[in-house]
Amino acid sequence: MKQPIARERRPHRRTCGRLSQSRWVQSRHWFTAVIIACCATALLAVPAAWAQSRDAGGHDLTQVDLEDLGNIEVSIVSKADEPLFDAAAAVYVLTADDIERTGVTTIADALRLVPGFHVARVDAGKWAISARGFTSQYAAKLLVLLDGRSVYNPHNSGVNWDMQNINLADVDRIEVIRGPGASTWGANAVNGVVNVISKPAAQTRGTLVSSGGGTLESRFGMVRFGGVLGDVGSYRVYGRMSDRGSIGRVPNGGHHDSWDVAQGGFRLDIEQEGRDQLSIQGHLFDGTARSQWTVPSLVSATVTTDAAQTMFRGWHLLGDWKHAISERSRMNVKAYVDRSERDDVPSEFYLTTFDIDYQHRYQHAARWELSWGAGMRVHDDRMVDTEYSRFGSLDDDRSVLSAYVQESVDLVADRLQLSVGSKFEDHTYTGFNVQPNARLSWQPLESHTLWTSVSRAIRTPGRNERSGIFAVALLPPSALGEDNHLSVLTTIEPDSGFGNEELIAYEFGWRTAITQNAHTDVALFYNEYDQLRSVEYGTPTTIGDPPTHFVLPVHLRNGGTGKSYGLELASTWDITRQWSVSATYSFFRLFIDAPKSRAGDEFFHLSHVTPRHIATMRWSWSPAAVVDLDGVVRYQDAVRQGNLPAFTELDVRVAVRPFHSLEAEVVGRDLLQPRHREADYGLTVQETAVERSAYAGLKWRF
Repeated sequence: MKQPIARERRPHRRTCGRLSQSRWVQSRHWFTAVIIACCATALLAVPAAWAQSRDAGGHDLTQVDLEDLGNIEVSIVSKADEPLFDAAAAVYVLTADDIERTGVTTIADALRLVPGFHVARVDAGKWAISARGFTSQYAAKLLVLLDGRSVYNPHNSGVNWDMQNINLADVDRIEVIRGPGASTWGANAVNGVVNVISKPAAQTRGTLVSSGGGTLESRFGMVRFGGVLGDVGSYRVYGRMSDRGSIGRVPNGGHHDSWDVAQGGFRLDIEQEGRDQLSIQGHLFDGTARSQWTVPSLVSATVTTDAAQTMFRGWHLLGDWKHAISERSRMNVKAYVDRSERDDVPSEFYLTTFDIDYQHRYQHAARWELSWGAGMRVHDDRMVDTEYSRFGSLDDDRSVLSAYVQESVDLVADRLQLSVGSKFEDHTYTGFNVQPNARLSWQPLESHTLWTSVSRAIRTPGRNERSGIFAVALLPPSALGEDNHLSVLTTIEPDSGFGNEELIAYEFGWRTAITQNAHTDVALFYNEYDQLRSVEYGTPTTIGDPPTHFVLPVHLRNGGTGKSYGLELASTWDITRQWSVSATYSFFRLFIDAPKSRAGDEFFHLSHVTPRHIATMRWSWSPAAVVDLDGVVRYQDAVRQGNLPAFTELDVRVAVRPFHSLEAEVVGRDLLQPRHREADYGLTVQETAVERSAYAGLKWRF
């Protein structure tokens, strides 16, 4: 058998288009009523309860031998299940048990455990998250999926993490690729791919009630109910609310950030005769976030610094059908519609996304397998002009047509595997693109896997980079010379010719089982970037009569090149059946060549926004059947951008199960220092120093 690897809130100051405050208040009333109704239904619908300490049908990976863990399968590399130990990519998996035992409350905090990832908290609801460099609040080169549904925002080319309040109790695992995944997932899967996979409804039967609160996680509560549909399927419904206070203080002020969300959802799974599997799920949410903003005005050329409120809401509906045509042939159709609305200080948008994807796998010879598919994604969105941003056209429709093909072959049975394929896409903005990939995996011994890959990936421009004007900074008069006495307003004026950023990546990895109870995963990479986003200063012009200020336009160009390299290490050791220790380490360097202009400063910042060294050590210990003691030590090297010092922090979780179905936990986070800074990446959002915090919670299963 193969060996394993393993407050006070003030309303927004301006009146916002269709998304007015009164409409938001009304919507929250009916949304809250829906959540309460779902919770009440769940509680009243349990005439017979399941008594269990874990979700029915679930599994606790701390009670599985490492030899069995070698059979864990992942689908993020090729959209087809394959053993993790064999995968020719830098793959990492966070299980449901990992998430629960570390006490994290967000996907963002869970990603701190992944080697090669840099997670920096901006304030109560915002994070800057990246894989292998280019850290920013909207990391444009990281693709994030929820059950295969993309949450990458085509406006700002990144993820609005404050809108991704995942119900962690329903997460089965988080599969992560460090490095390109574009040949499978398409554009923007450049430096990494994250796919959050939810549990089948059959694993969440019964009722789960959880509640708690603390210093940062002010209060939270969730009710989930799952049941069966005769002999053919299962279902679950849930309602949840979360209220998070300020994570700390802004550098020169008080507590100005907060975040709260109400949400609900369902999942329905049907299976017939082992040939067809149908999953339907839906989710809706309604939230607000408060942040400290420093924003220059396009109208008055003045800077406003204030705590303003962001309002957001959305919903989605996803269907996933798997059909076995024969023993050698399988097909999969996935489709979803996603609606999101956001009223932020810099901009306001309404976005509807339609997506359909078809995949077919066919084993046409003993050692040969062909996988191919096609898809279409359509974005229908509307932007609203504000005091801080202007758009030439408020409505915009964009589409992506795609197809992919991949051939896999066992060159030497169970020893040497080759996979070659490519994604083909046609984008409204940038036309036809090809993103090929070749992966080779070799097992000289059952306990060792060596792999290598070569990939091409692209990052397509977002709408904000192709149209519209944004005020980004108000500079002193000296910025244009000693003789100038007028202030200088800097604006980003995108160019319709701004195109794709490109990457060629070379990777090498080694997985080995050192002993029956310990394994190590090492990945090395070298990346070459071309057509990176650059900026070019235009000609200053005076505004007003008489002149009141200068406007200095900054144009976006594809003038940058760069390279990066690094090493990522992950090790796990099961000391006993009750005690496990794991550690990760990442080393990273990035160098970017800038055009010969004053705009080269942007490239200096990009080269110094990610720490050179990141390390974690995690332990899970169960000294008794009813007690869990868990902890994580995190180290992050200094970050030159923003003069962020190095820090070491400690998270601790203690859980006790006094009864078979009841669990109480206490979690302390960032315990070693009163506060520390993690981020300085936003042009407009003022970062908040992260303070130590704690919360207590109860979980009752019946």
